[in-house]
Amino acid sequence: AVGKNGTCGLIRPPAEEHPMTDLDILLRLTLALLLGGVIGLERRWRGHAAGPHTNALVACGAAIFVVAGQALGGEGAARALSQVATGIGFLAGGVILRDGLRVRGLNTAATVWCVAAIGGLAGMGRLPLAAGATALVVLGNSLFHFMEHQMEKRSPTPDAGEPDRLRREDEERQ
Repeated sequence: AVGKNGTCGLIRPPAEEHPMTDLDILLRLTLALLLGGVIGLERRWRGHAAGPHTNALVACGAAIFVVAGQALGGEGAARALSQVATGIGFLAGGVILRDGLRVRGLNTAATVWCVAAIGGLAGMGRLPLAAGATALVVLGNSLFHFMEHQMEKRSPTPDAGEPDRLRREDEERQ
């Protein structure tokens, strides 16, 4: 059952009268790891670079920072989440590649950013919300992947071969 503030009955919300136990923290971190892994499995199934290992570690790392921020009290968790978002921006930037005129890795970068946010939710104890967000990311990646491929099949652009021609010219110049 979900309690108020969206927390799960197994995991108490952080409060002075109910300090987090090590078991509470380990459950949050485990869930973050598993949820990130689920998203990573979908990415690997589609042949993308950031698979279950990467996504699981990103989610778990974000949860660790949030739990540590909560231990500081006050606005510690919010500051931790802010820094996680900044750090993930640099990590995600590393998976974006330029291939001639094409830019690759934007979806992987966006997915890693979502995974960090899901890890943050798990770290805060918002377990049902983290699980729901995971389902939405997997659904969104799958649904929009399917829709994009259907659109490409049905409405080829008149200059569809143009990027390939330009890429070959780039390769010949090198």
